[in-house]
Amino acid sequence: MKQGDGEGMYLLGQTFAAGEDYDKARRAYQQAAEAGCAEAAHDLGVLYIEGRGGPQDHAQAAVWFRKAAEAGIPNSQANLGLHYCEGLGVQQDYAQGLKWIRKSAEQNFADGQYKLGIMYLNGYGTERDAEEGCRGRAARVSAGGRKATCSS
Repeated sequence: MKQGDGEGMYLLGQTFAAGEDYDKARRAYQQAAEAGCAEAAHDLGVLYIEGRGGPQDHAQAAVWFRKAAEAGIPNSQANLGLHYCEGLGVQQDYAQGLKWIRKSAEQNFADGQYKLGIMYLNGYGTERDAEEGCRGRAARVSAGGRKATCSS
């Protein structure tokens, strides 16, 4: 594949996914991801966790989320962190989960901030910290336009 083919294959994958042809979308996303398109790697991971275009496979989802997460895609960072926290397709590891969720939250990704808050509130991979936990949950609520309430 030539430079730029990854983006074209990603767009083709989006077209297939919009038309609900998930088998073709999976193949296009994989080609795009292998060409270095991080967004395609993320979307491929989503297809694997949802079981669209083939069987559900959390291990493969984690592989593709990792590629996208390492490229800085915050949604993939949050998803990879969740896979580690829940042991989905990878060995359960709260420290790794916290690492990836924190990276997502540091990019102001609301879902990552919320997940980070939950980790602090429950002491998953870190010491319990109600203040940090509330801050993360409030950031998510704020992003959704709802009023945040939190008591320690």
